[in-house]
Amino acid sequence: MAATFELEITTPERGFFKEPVEMVVLPGEDGEQGILAGHARMVLVVKAGTVRIQRAGKWEECVIADGYAMVDGQRVLLLCQRAEWPDEIDVRLAREEEQLEKEKLRQAQSMREYVLAKAGLAQAMARLSAVQHRNVNNN
Repeated sequence: MAATFELEITTPERGFFKEPVEMVVLPGEDGEQGILAGHARMVLVVKAGTVRIQRAGKWEECVIADGYAMVDGQRVLLLCQRAEWPDEIDVRLAREEEQLEKEKLRQAQSMREYVLAKAGLAQAMARLSAVQHRNVNNN
């Protein structure tokens, strides 16, 4: 059996996940970052995208918004604005959010507006991707 560590994912609205896991793969600024038990201490900026979690030998995915992960070898604490399982995502609303963020990006008149719209679009696209991936795996 693989060594485990505690993964905790917390948002402002709820404690989303807190269980022992074998591995977690986080979407970082410089690409994906895989974490195993005993990983070196670090703080990681995470980007909107898919988090892959391995527990009991099986992989599952959730979608997160931007945030931070604190790693200490025995625990990973992920603090993010939003976290959802694919089956919690309303596809219609996610598509509307994607269109809204694309329009905001197109109309951005400042760097701040551009950066915020780009982050919102990344989140919307990650949500839609997770739903599509779930649907492919269930068929």
